[in-house]
Amino acid sequence: SVMERLTRGRGAPLLGMGETFNLEVVPEDEMSAHLVARAKRGGKRLSRADARMLYRRADRIPNDVQWLAHAAFEAAGEVIEAEAIEAGLAAIVRRQAGFFAERFESLAPSQQRIVRELARSPREKVYAKAFLDAVMVANANAVTTALRSLAEQEMVRREGRQWRLSSPFFRAWLLGQLES
Repeated sequence: SVMERLTRGRGAPLLGMGETFNLEVVPEDEMSAHLVARAKRGGKRLSRADARMLYRRADRIPNDVQWLAHAAFEAAGEVIEAEAIEAGLAAIVRRQAGFFAERFESLAPSQQRIVRELARSPREKVYAKAFLDAVMVANANAVTTALRSLAEQEMVRREGRQWRLSSPFFRAWLLGQLES
């Protein structure tokens, strides 16, 4: 990961600084209860069902959940519901569009095709002929190389047996580009 390159190994600019620890995914019930309570303290209502929807929309990634919750809070009136959550997501995507475009354009063509496919849906069988054909690569080695590079750039991650995009916001931006 980016943080590992900054803090580990010879020549790392932050070598020896800080302590490494892993942040686990906050369970859905705990996070949704937290979101409901925070909205209430902010003078807005958020149902548990909408909090769970927000949690899932942000792919359960704690930082992204908080980012989306803040954007939805800003977009909402007195009640934070699905419409405000989607408006918050759209606002994040708009603000990050230049960054997303730059990152996407910096990728090799095969990497671009892979992230497009993963934006459409996470994939388990990335070495199957159907995926190789969809991303127009000749063999599984090309996919392995591309996925390794994309993972190092923190653009994709493996969750269980599935490969997916790391950012729900980048995915939303990319899906918007595919529809245009």
